Amino acid sequence: MPLAPVIGAMNAQNNDIEILLLRYLESKDQLSATEMARIEEWFSQDPKHQDQFNELKLLWERAGKAAVFQELDVTAGWDEVWDKMQANPSKVVKMRKSRPYAGFLKIAATVAFLVTAGWLVWQLGFKRSADAPMMTHSATDSVMYVSLPDGSQVTLNKNAMISYAPGFGQENRVIHLKGEGYFEVAHDPAVPFLIFMAQTTVRVVGTAFNVLEDKEGVKVTVSAGKVAFSHEQDTLFLTQDEVGQYSNTSLQAYTNHDLNYKAWKTGVLEFAETPLQQVIHDLQRHYNITITIQDPGLKDLTFSSTLDNQALEEVLEELHIVLDIQYSHQNDQVTFL
Repeated sequence: MPLAPVIGAMNAQNNDIEILLLRYLESKDQLSATEMARIEEWFSQDPKHQDQFNELKLLWERAGKAAVFQELDVTAGWDEVWDKMQANPSKVVKMRKSRPYAGFLKIAATVAFLVTAGWLVWQLGFKRSADAPMMTHSATDSVMYVSLPDGSQVTLNKNAMISYAPGFGQENRVIHLKGEGYFEVAHDPAVPFLIFMAQTTVRVVGTAFNVLEDKEGVKVTVSAGKVAFSHEQDTLFLTQDEVGQYSNTSLQAYTNHDLNYKAWKTGVLEFAETPLQQVIHDLQRHYNITITIQDPGLKDLTFSSTLDNQALEEVLEELHIVLDIQYSHQNDQVTFL
């Protein structure tokens, strides 16, 4: 979304509660008695407004720590900012502090940054009416396929969930993710596609990638196109066959060597002279089992095959025939003898 209309709309609605709250956060002394009364009235209208204000305050404080370009032009379009951000692809980009802004221009510039960086003011619910709840899709014990209003396709792994606000595909394309999902994003440069999970953000225009959010952090694996993966002021620009990983408050990028990162979606496992240890790792992840090795010599074996939606027992039999591995299988426990 170009920034000029955003700033123009803000100027046109200077008495809107959002702007009043932003001005209050900057310096409440600048507000008139009438404006302070408007804020107090807003707080009294709904107990949830206090929570919204607390989130906005956190967002405001975070913006102060976040990186904005030194020469940020508040009338610049997203595309111009995006081009500047891509100066160092596939590396962590640490953006620089902005110079101080005064009065309303500072508010406009801050909101402009929040929009471009993905910390969107309207995600707090100011644009959400009480009778228009968040849309939610939750996968339980099976993979779920979701078609989004903008034409994008999402595949959710077991126990994963996405949610998004009304107006998705028109006013915004913002997703909140828990768990693992594979995204095939419809191309729309005018409305960037943003995914929020844990303490990170993924920003794309149109591409395909896998996102895994778990207790260890967040991992983004790109199948096609380009992805911006951010944590606070650090951003990774990832292209096809690259992985971005967030853990321990830091980002790192590396080349993807995991042939089976989306086997949960396709049902297909691929192995090409793959060490048995890696085969075991992938089988455990795919079939949700535990495999142990009794004979240490088996670790030197390699395995090549394509397993297309095969039952676990069929896979174990193939390993037995191809590698001459004896095994026992009871419940979710497999032992290679």
